[in-house]
Amino acid sequence: MNKKQEFAEKISRLRRFLAEKKKAGILINHQDNFAWLTGGGENRVVTASDSGASELLVTAQKVYLVANNIESDRVMREEISGLDVEPLVFPWDEEEKKEKFISRIAKPDQFLSDNGSIGKTADLSTLHLPLTGPELVRYRNLGKKVGESFIAAAKEIKVNDTEHTIAAIMAKILLAQGICPAVLLIAADERIARFRHPIAKPAEKIRDAGRLRTARRLNRLRYKADIFRKNLSGTGTQT
Repeated sequence: MNKKQEFAEKISRLRRFLAEKKKAGILINHQDNFAWLTGGGENRVVTASDSGASELLVTAQKVYLVANNIESDRVMREEISGLDVEPLVFPWDEEEKKEKFISRIAKPDQFLSDNGSIGKTADLSTLHLPLTGPELVRYRNLGKKVGESFIAAAKEIKVNDTEHTIAAIMAKILLAQGICPAVLLIAADERIARFRHPIAKPAEKIRDAGRLRTARRLNRLRYKADIFRKNLSGTGTQT
């Protein structure tokens, strides 16, 4: 299954969903839904937000990119190139024109959206399943890269590094591979056991060299065990 076929499969799911709900279309804004529909495309500007800066409008006949003139060219060229999508572009300082474009297709109450911006809010999480073949490959590759990144970070961390320094090391390794860490929890020494979700703090440092060495060994063992488990079940490849 190539990117076009994956996109077509997901558009079919959305259109069946629209038929069941008896609606004319659905506006896809949330970053996770945009990425799901486009096979990994990014519509974000702000990372720390569910909302994207451009949207896909799916109807029974067409798929439109709804975006302002700042975002439209990049998204068309870099995120949805080769997909059967028609751009609907409005000036960045005239947001109200977006609603006019959409209203030409159907009345607002005939639409759904994943963020509640038009019509009723729709939860699309069930449409994300079952995973497609390309999605399974991407998830496995992502898991492998993240595991390797933990090992690389553990090797780089030193005694007296602050939690902020450790977070920066981990983020640097992930971002260099195109992986954007949405959650990055860091704890040094006794904070590991004390807090379930430790946020990195500037004054906290690693002081226990023995615990750091143990963490490095556990990271390596955990990664090797995961590779062994995947190979045993036939879902991984030898490394």
